[in-house]
Order: sequence, then C-alpha cells, then structure tokens
Amino acid sequence: MDSKTFTGPGDTQAVRELMDKQKALFDQHKADAAARGVDLMEERIARYLTTWREAVAFAPPGATVLDIGPGWMPPPLFDLLIHDLRLDYHAQDVEPTFVDDLAKRCTGLLPAQNFRAGEVSRVAFDKTFDLVFSSHCLEHSVDIVSSLVEIRRVLRENACLFMCVPLGLDLSDEHLLFHGPDEWVAMIQAAGFEVEKCTVGRIYAGAEVVIVARRSAGRAPDELLARAIAARFAKVGRTFLPHTHAAFQFPASARRERDHTVLQQAGDACRILFPANPTTVAIVRLDWAGSLVIEDGTRQLAVDAYHPFFHLHGVDITGFGREVTIRVVGRNGLSHASQGVIAGALVAS
Repeated sequence: MDSKTFTGPGDTQAVRELMDKQKALFDQHKADAAARGVDLMEERIARYLTTWREAVAFAPPGATVLDIGPGWMPPPLFDLLIHDLRLDYHAQDVEPTFVDDLAKRCTGLLPAQNFRAGEVSRVAFDKTFDLVFSSHCLEHSVDIVSSLVEIRRVLRENACLFMCVPLGLDLSDEHLLFHGPDEWVAMIQAAGFEVEKCTVGRIYAGAEVVIVARRSAGRAPDELLARAIAARFAKVGRTFLPHTHAAFQFPASARRERDHTVLQQAGDACRILFPANPTTVAIVRLDWAGSLVIEDGTRQLAVDAYHPFFHLHGVDITGFGREVTIRVVGRNGLSHASQGVIAGALVAS
C-alpha cells in the first residue's frame, strides 16, 4: 500500500463526512462477511448479548442506564434490556435514524426523551446514571478526553462506565485512536475514574479491550494528562509509511508479506531512515513474536512483541531521531519463535 495521512475533522460538516465514511466501511464489512457465507449481524448480536449481560452486573436491578452508540438495536437485545431486565434505558447515537427507531419501538414503554442524537464528545443528557455502556463507539470519538469527562459528569458517584474498544492500530479512517490496554487505563484514570477491570479477548468483533471504570470522588480529573496520553496514540495529523516504503531497509533473510515483513530470528534487524520525525513503529503482536529492541544511537526501548491475540500494535517512539533500528533479541519464554514482524511506522505530517 501507499503512504497515508490521517486528517482530523475540524468542523461539523467534516464530522458528518467522517461518520458517513465510517458507515460505508461498516457496510463493506457486512458485505464481505456475506460473501464468506457469514451473517455478520447474527454473529454480532449473539456476542453483544453476552457483553450486555456482563455489563449489567455492575449496576443495580432496574438501573438507569445510558447506552452510547447503540446503533440499530436488534430485537433480541431489545427484549433483554427493555422487557427482561426492565432497565430505565437511555441512548445517544450520532445517527438520528437509529435514535428515532428506538424511540418509536419504545412507545408506551419509555419516554421519547430517553433517546437523543449527538456526537459522543458531548453527552446530551443532564441527569445521572447508574451505568454508562459503550461498545465499539469511543474509538470513533473526535475528542476522546471530552467524551470521558462528559461520561464522568453524568455518572452517579461510584457508578460505572462499561466500555469495549478494538485492540490495536488499524489503517482505516474508522478508528481514530490506537491505545493499548495500558494507555486506555492511564487515560481513563486521568479523566477521573478508578479502573476496576481491564481484559483483552475476542468476544464481540476481533481482539478487543474491555474496561470497567468507576466514577470516584477520590480521583480528580487531570485533563491535561489525559489529553497528553490521547495525543500520543491518535492517528490524526500523522502519516503512515508501510513496510514497503523506501525508508525501510531489511536484511536479505527477512520474509516479505503483503501487509508486513518478518525478521525471522534473533539478531535480525531493520534499519529505518525516516523522512520526517517518527512518532510510532507499527509491529504485529502475536504468539510467534519475541523480544525486540528499538534504538536510535542515544535511546533504546525494549519491546515485548508476544501477545496471545494477533493485532497491529503502535509503539510510541516520540523523541527518537530519524535513523532507527529495530532488532530481534530473542524469545520471551512464551512465544513459539523469536520473530519480529514490522508493518510500518507513523511520522508527523
């Protein structure tokens, strides 16, 4: 693939265009699944029900709940939340047609004002909730810190945010952030939450991070820190250089694949001559990867590339020089081999 620059929306029209692009990408995912003989919606519905059953365990019976980014609610989930659990359910979605559909289906069951349209960086409710639920929505936020601050505003004291986000970096315009679990936790804590749970798995769609965070009066928000963390792991304003870019110099023993290049053994190294200031190295974390060292002559960073769930991972190298080497050290004791898998890098635009 070619280099790609990620640009952020700066006005309402740009936000609308971004949302339209995200919807088109989902429609394409759905069509691709259908071509493979997989009903993407049926699979997601079953997994979504599992996620919701876990989430409501963190709220009292009949809780007042806000669902951020529900999209179109399938009938089995509607029955679970509205009829079986009898939640005082509220929802906010950027797409007005989803909101209108929910309001109509809840006629006679819940007030129409429980359903509102709006982008997640501004919660459209002034009441407080026992639980805020968000599944695969916050990674789309054009201002993630404002989103977290707003969620904290509408949570009752000691009430929880239950959130799911994709794990890792992708190259679409659909997801604006690529925080790993540690970075998500640090940012959420800086926004004034106590994180009670952080797990990585493959329940809803691909590898994902699930976090339960409680609003705590004992932890005051540090918005400056939260924004600093957010900025280090955001794609906006950066250009992706693929592993095939002329900046990458691999040894003859490296194995070339379409989306990445594999350093196959301890001692193998990749040299990168960046054309602009580097911010991120994109490696593939998987169970065949070992331990790596990233260095520029004055700085050295140890990286564990092993992970049980395959995903593209962004390693922050902000402050490194423009000549960087990635070297395979060896196995880490858990991995099947000592590979280093390089997908590309991000540079400041």
